[in-house]
Amino acid sequence: MEVFDSASGTWSTLGALQPPLAGTSPAVTAAALLPSGRLLVIEAPSAAARTVSEAFDVGAGAAAPAGALRGTHLGGIAAGLRDGRTLVVGGSGSPEVYVGTW
Repeated sequence: MEVFDSASGTWSTLGALQPPLAGTSPAVTAAALLPSGRLLVIEAPSAAARTVSEAFDVGAGAAAPAGALRGTHLGGIAAGLRDGRTLVVGGSGSPEVYVGTW
């Protein structure tokens, strides 16, 4: 995981996401900031595989599994809602809402 500093024009490494599922190369398809300050990262190994998520703690530089989504969301987007939930749409899955669990 990296962050871009627009003032200096440089990238810095923050930490790593969890290892990918066996035999897959997940693509980060979307991310949204959670009210806790963690970053919810949505990963889709392929259009046919179930989408998974991780909560990345920027301060600690570490990620923890946040659960599997019901559908596949390769190419989807995530948006933080005012009430603290996160909406994930797109891909071949129905819209889903993250409220700390799926």
